[in-house]
Amino acid sequence: MTRTRWTGLAGVLFGIVFVCISIFGPSTPDSGDKNAVTKYADYWSSHAHQTKAQVGILLVSYAVLLLVAFSAGLRDRLRTVDAGPLPSYCLAAGTLAAALLGTAGAVGFCVGLAGADSSAFKIDGNLALALDDASYSLLAMGLMAAGSMAVVTGIVTLRTKVLPAWTAWLGFLLGLGVAGSLLTAWTAFLALPIWSIIIGIVLLMHTDRAEVAAPAA
Repeated sequence: MTRTRWTGLAGVLFGIVFVCISIFGPSTPDSGDKNAVTKYADYWSSHAHQTKAQVGILLVSYAVLLLVAFSAGLRDRLRTVDAGPLPSYCLAAGTLAAALLGTAGAVGFCVGLAGADSSAFKIDGNLALALDDASYSLLAMGLMAAGSMAVVTGIVTLRTKVLPAWTAWLGFLLGLGVAGSLLTAWTAFLALPIWSIIIGIVLLMHTDRAEVAAPAA
């Protein structure tokens, strides 16, 4: 399998794992509810939700590694047609996004993880609510970094046709989705895995002639 296809596989797997975090990970109560503090305390006191936190952080750890691998592969692919700073920015933005998303997961799930790890831990609804809001802020910044990675990939694509031109517009839409950061992060939360899977599939279907010809030579 060529490097391009390994990159595509990483992109597809990242998108799938990212979606699985929403499905199998914890989904905390509405922080804007007037009884949010009590609801957070009750939520994390549940053994089932504590188990979901353990599953969630495991999936987050996989997603972080896959996102770094995906951004590194994209950087390698873009570098074949662009010797400027944009390919390096793609890797930097992807790595930053992975770090922020991993931190967001750890902060958001830590109350549940602590409750699962120790029966002596006392669930504090105020602390849980504050950490959840901090987690969302980190998530928004991570999605903004990932969105900028998609935009840069789109810019290089339109200029060099390293990928199909229509994929560039998907990247621009993802970037637009995080333009408002905290206010619009939810759109990028939905769009990021879609973009990643589509780019991954495109790369998996791509035949890199240079890589195929090299062994024959």
